[in-house]
Amino acid sequence: TSKPAGKMDDDVVANIGTLMKKYMAGTAEAKQAQERMKELLVKEDDESNLEYITLFRAQVAGFEPMINNNPVFHGVPEQIVTTSLAVPTDHDGNFDVPAEVYTPKTLLGENKRAAYIFAHGGGAIAMSGACVRKPLSKYAIENDLVVFNVDYRLAPETKCPNNIKDFYEVIKYVHLNAESLGIDPGKICIGGNSGGGTSVLVLWCYLLSTVRARLSNWLSLEYPWSMITVSLTLLS
Repeated sequence: TSKPAGKMDDDVVANIGTLMKKYMAGTAEAKQAQERMKELLVKEDDESNLEYITLFRAQVAGFEPMINNNPVFHGVPEQIVTTSLAVPTDHDGNFDVPAEVYTPKTLLGENKRAAYIFAHGGGAIAMSGACVRKPLSKYAIENDLVVFNVDYRLAPETKCPNNIKDFYEVIKYVHLNAESLGIDPGKICIGGNSGGGTSVLVLWCYLLSTVRARLSNWLSLEYPWSMITVSLTLLS
């Protein structure tokens, strides 16, 4: 659960503070929490990490309505059929990984549809798939594909790499059940944003190093936590 060892540059800490004030401004209590989070950023002990996670989760709790109530998503739910999956796993106890599935009504009844399997952001410690429900639904409509919104487990309750394995199991499930799901197994893209994007990048590197590479032919990342620049890739 600890953050990577090393020192954060002063400008990085200052920028984080500026962003927190801009996007998480609110009550005096919220501002006090933001100041405390900045202090915790530079600490490395487990107690500080757990306190940071608690405060962070509270701060981002309001993101879901803020994102999904954006007027740009008006009318989107009416164009989508939403179903759900529960993929059984046993790599960290018995757990069914939930995933919402967004299918544009224009694609109903079709086979060999493209699929996008997505991991939400939140630093692997917060948020849920609900935060990106409408954005992903709109993405499905605009790109004529079926989106799988995966609710992988979060740290520190679930230790890495088990959260990544949650996502991996959903990819395997979609690939193995492609015919019944109406998915073209050669048109499966995996992706994520922020912390979710980082987990997907780690998994992608693993897939490339094994015979499992064909589980996904495309990668799409939105601002992952990485020094590596990755472009959309098609395996030949």
